[in-house]
Amino acid sequence: MSDIFLSYANNDQSRLLRLVTALEAKGWAVFWDRAISTGKTWHDTLGNELDACACVVVVWSQHSVRSRWVYEEAEEGRKKGVLFPVILDQGVVPPVGFRALQTADLSQWQGEPGHPGFMQLTTEIAACFGGNKACHDPVIQTPDAPATLVRQLDPAFASQPGLDEAALQQAKHHLAYHLGPIAGLLVRRAAPRAANRAQLVQLLAAELTDENQRTDFIRRMKS
Repeated sequence: MSDIFLSYANNDQSRLLRLVTALEAKGWAVFWDRAISTGKTWHDTLGNELDACACVVVVWSQHSVRSRWVYEEAEEGRKKGVLFPVILDQGVVPPVGFRALQTADLSQWQGEPGHPGFMQLTTEIAACFGGNKACHDPVIQTPDAPATLVRQLDPAFASQPGLDEAALQQAKHHLAYHLGPIAGLLVRRAAPRAANRAQLVQLLAAELTDENQRTDFIRRMKS
């Protein structure tokens, strides 16, 4: 299985060789050529790759914003919390539902490694992978500062039990405000380690190195 699932319109395939080459140069395996193994159906191949990949890079272009298949692939990545959108054509607006996501602008990218849009994309993907190859669990530390801060903000909140889906979605939403798409992955990895809501907040707050962002995240989780 591949590390990165590249979602795009078929009309743009020839234009994406530069991006695929640059991502593979980072050591990541990219599923993009849509080749189907003998005995496999297109639906099986696509579904398996989409389920198994660590992240989904959706390429928004004049063609892809009108593609139902690209929309569905992007939606799967968004649900998993591992969607990384890029703009291929200048002036293109992503479909409704994806416009609030931080998007890397590659409309003027000519393959230079120092291009701001490409650096933004690869930095965010690297944060997911924790390196240049397989996707490892993020190192989630639990320093005293976040735990103390949770108690200081509201002692009652620190003792709240239970982790339901609403709490996880709330954590993902508020963490994404500061970290972007990687928030979904961090929440999923932290949830099994947390016995209650306060521990989840503590684990996720440790991912924020900026003290102001950490405080803001904890306050948001209280509301």
